[in-house]
Amino acid sequence: MAIDVTCDSPPVAEIGLPYSHFFPVTGDTPPVVWSIGVGALPAGLTINAGTGEVSGTPLGPAGVSPFTVHVADAAPSTDDVECSIEVVAAVGITCDNPPEGTVGTAYSHFFPATGGVEPYTFFLVAGAFPDGLTLDPATGELSGTPTVAGTFAFTVQVEDDLGATSEIEC
Repeated sequence: MAIDVTCDSPPVAEIGLPYSHFFPVTGDTPPVVWSIGVGALPAGLTINAGTGEVSGTPLGPAGVSPFTVHVADAAPSTDDVECSIEVVAAVGITCDNPPEGTVGTAYSHFFPATGGVEPYTFFLVAGAFPDGLTLDPATGELSGTPTVAGTFAFTVQVEDDLGATSEIEC
């Protein structure tokens, strides 16, 4: 039986987050040696020649990096597979200039998130919103009807699907 290597759907990599993915082989006669043939891994990632694990912390830039995984075993037998890893920007959040609210008047403001991997989840991590306002964890919308006047300081955090977070003080 000849050696066969597969990409096995490499997950998205996020700039600044640790990354790991294995390129599995079947039909091999150990030892197996993995390498990158054509193209290159995203900056910050390397392949372990003895295990087929790609690991490291992506440095950027964001984009898709195509490459060929090459394997050779003791038979001797070789195989190649074309793969790619998508790198996305680190997750971020902005205040986006929340408008002033008026006691007794409906209020709505979104905290825009960018980068990372959706879906996002939003949290209040410090401070407080005016009474009557709540943050929707799925959309990042602060809404409701304020019941008290005043100036309020708070910190909103966004977490992406990979567990990366970003915070903004507003």
